[in-house]
Amino acid sequence: MNIDDIFTERVGGTAAGGGGRGKRKLAAAPSLSELRQHGYALNDDSEQTAPAAKRAHTSAAPDSGGESDGDNEGGRFFSSGLTQHEKQVLAWVDQGDDAADGEDIVDGGGKLLARVQRAVERNTKQRVRHADAPLKFADSEADLDAALRALLPLAGASEGCAQLAGHAELLVGLLAHANADIAGDVVELVHEASVDSDADAWVLVDALAQADFFDALGANLRRLDGASEYSADDDATVARTLDIVGALASQQPARAPEYLRSMRLPEWLLESLGARSEARQLLAAEALADLLPEIPHVHSLLLEAQAPSRLLARMLAPAAAEVLENCADALCALLLTARGKQA
Repeated sequence: MNIDDIFTERVGGTAAGGGGRGKRKLAAAPSLSELRQHGYALNDDSEQTAPAAKRAHTSAAPDSGGESDGDNEGGRFFSSGLTQHEKQVLAWVDQGDDAADGEDIVDGGGKLLARVQRAVERNTKQRVRHADAPLKFADSEADLDAALRALLPLAGASEGCAQLAGHAELLVGLLAHANADIAGDVVELVHEASVDSDADAWVLVDALAQADFFDALGANLRRLDGASEYSADDDATVARTLDIVGALASQQPARAPEYLRSMRLPEWLLESLGARSEARQLLAAEALADLLPEIPHVHSLLLEAQAPSRLLARMLAPAAAEVLENCADALCALLLTARGKQA
């Protein structure tokens, strides 16, 4: 038997209603007049559209409340979908969250600072006990480094800066730590508070200044200069130090001479133009070019350090193009002042 005959018979039977279930009869298509009676509007090309009543409702909807939900740009998918009352509730919740965050910073900050104090005590004891065996106090130093880095979120909030201010002497003491990386952690912490965040850092800066922070900051710069090798971490510490000074001096120009004199920074900048590291030369030249135009109070300090003649001498010696350009900018800024013209 041919297999095609089977399908031919079944299809034929169904179509004829002989052996299978007959097809369901469809209702006759409505006429145009019937469609119009049910509210459908027909275009000239007989294309069917939505009922007139529905269209009228749809077109009136955006104006019904006097205000659309952000929907001229694409309807409800671009709106918040919230009522005004619900938006107010969410705003209250956000305010509560902000307050809770402040409380968390205060509560957590005390624990973090206590951890730093314990790490300092442990490291100090082990350094004394194993003075001739650095590997034996390496773990305690790593713990101190981790404890200081854990303070970074604290430095990013005004409440945290206030807490750090209560431990200013501890932080300043760590700037003189034998391990330059620990001192670098302190510099990074102050940099986070004064440069990288919107926190009110002046409560911390004032407390640090009273604990001779800027003297210690200048001493740390000179210690890094005396290292047998310059490292990328040390260069980062130098860059952050100069950022701190620039940020604070631009915010409070009247205080700049006090900070810079405590650090002996003008002298260090001029000396660093001839540093062994080109990176240090560039950092010093950039700081001179940036500080001078913005902070007039610095001019007298640099003139006292004979900056014009030293800048000119540096420009006559071989150096990177960026170093020479920044030296020229700094020299021009000085010579534009009344005292500079007489130098």
